Amino acid sequence: MDSKYNAGDSLSDVITVRGYAKANITVTPYADVYASIKYGSYLVQTRAARNYPSTLPCPLDNVNDTEIYIYSASQLADVGDLSGLMVGYADFSKALKLQRLKLGDASPSYSNGNMTELYLGNNELLRTVDVRNCPNLTQAVDLSGCTNLEHVYFDGTAITGLELPNGGILKTLHVPATMTNLTVLNQSAITEFSIPSYANISTLRLENVSDAMNSREIIAHLTPGSRLRLIGIRWEMDSFNAVLQLYDLLDTLRGLDHCYRAG
Repeated sequence: MDSKYNAGDSLSDVITVRGYAKANITVTPYADVYASIKYGSYLVQTRAARNYPSTLPCPLDNVNDTEIYIYSASQLADVGDLSGLMVGYADFSKALKLQRLKLGDASPSYSNGNMTELYLGNNELLRTVDVRNCPNLTQAVDLSGCTNLEHVYFDGTAITGLELPNGGILKTLHVPATMTNLTVLNQSAITEFSIPSYANISTLRLENVSDAMNSREIIAHLTPGSRLRLIGIRWEMDSFNAVLQLYDLLDTLRGLDHCYRAG
């Protein structure tokens, strides 16, 4: 067991987070493993069976900017609710079978000002990402490798851009008012789209998306000079004057070619 789970390549198969509050971590393996978590310098291990949650208690009295390593990352389906750790930095790029990621919380009383960095990779089984109420997360987040995403919640963050998969089964998309780049490509299954304000959007690219993303309403709030690319839309006007007003609005905007990349 020492050679398989505590040495060699197993030490690089890891989820890395920095915690700022004490909380236990519950992992649900995708396959039978010896679940291992290193809280600072303390290693906690237990035998964990496929699809059964196992809680590994935090042995530290105080957690403050503490490195936490969750091993066997590629064999974990869930790492539970991590919002209690008040995570600052998080790298889940090795967790290729992860199905749910919860770093934030929807409660109005919850706020994690420590979260500033979040990295994912080709997490193709990931269905839900919840980073709500982490107000200091300002980076553009790349979820393009998470091709089976269904629910994405970034309410209460300060991200400026979100790179989503080109095509997929996305159903829920919540983004903050700080978004400057809103790019959604070939996501026709969206039924719930939420953004508090369109005021900061300077780049809008919507291609073959559902009617839940009201492109007419969004462009009505764009400032002159904003960049725009719309494909697969169908609008109906009540009058010829309404068409002319729309043309006048579009004349104040700039276009995007197909090579443009979100970020």
